[in-house]
Amino acid sequence: MVESQNMSDLELMDRSILDGFKKFGQGEFISSMIDLFFKTTGGALGEIASLVALEDWKGVAFSVHSLRSGASNLGLVRLTKMAESIEAAAKKADSTTVREQSLLIPAIYLESCEALKAYQTNG
Repeated sequence: MVESQNMSDLELMDRSILDGFKKFGQGEFISSMIDLFFKTTGGALGEIASLVALEDWKGVAFSVHSLRSGASNLGLVRLTKMAESIEAAAKKADSTTVREQSLLIPAIYLESCEALKAYQTNG
């Protein structure tokens, strides 16, 4: 489990992941990856919240795993770690941790999206 105070100590985004693609002339690919992340994760938070309300821990683990994968590919460190923590807790049916952390993930997701938008604009 990731403690919320430790979460803020993690960097929001590891730009070196995206910079690595850019270094090899893959700027357009990065932009496509970011756009795909926005399209595929837009409903994830609502889905996770609904699954938590239903106490569908397997569904939570599956849904948050998808979010984690996309976040990891783009270097979104804080979002990746939070999603990993929720996924692990859901797999153990640790309802307290899942509920607590699922309340924190929307703010981290929004911060992460803003960082991606800034990267797209400013590189």
